[in-house]
Amino acid sequence: MLGQFWNGLGGKLAERWISLLLSPALLFWATGLIAWHWKRTDPSLSHDGWRAVARHLGDQVRGLPVLVQGLLVVVSLIVVALSALAAARLTVPVVRLLSGYWPSWLDWLHRPLLNRRRERIRADMDTLRALAGPSESTMDWRERRTYAELNRRYLLAPTEAGRQLPTRLGNILAAFEDRPRVR
Repeated sequence: MLGQFWNGLGGKLAERWISLLLSPALLFWATGLIAWHWKRTDPSLSHDGWRAVARHLGDQVRGLPVLVQGLLVVVSLIVVALSALAAARLTVPVVRLLSGYWPSWLDWLHRPLLNRRRERIRADMDTLRALAGPSESTMDWRERRTYAELNRRYLLAPTEAGRQLPTRLGNILAAFEDRPRVR
């Protein structure tokens, strides 16, 4: 009974570590390490591409003592796991900040940016209405291009002024949140 418990716990722990290690954090650190090593290697090797640089880095690691290699693997796994956890924890707060949901101490910045964004949306809507008046056959190519661009911007902004946010990302996300309700 206790053996099954430990086997189940070990399996769950292994799944968790694999999901942490096979995250974008591993790609980030591996790419950064290869780029750093690429910069440090001799110029003749760097012309052969990133595979040659990675092979050269692997040869250097193989030349280290076994204890140092093991320590390097353990430290690398810990760094990748910690950066994956940090990225997972920071994703929602960073997206909220980039969307325009800011803390109260940034209120001085929120109002002017929101007014500027609202003015831009209002001007785009006025121009879009003016272009939508004549039929499409009377538009020249510049007017059609402008109409298409303004229509794209219209679809990426919330229609209600109360839902508009001071950043472009916030407005895009709010517009896509509102789309099912508006339809």
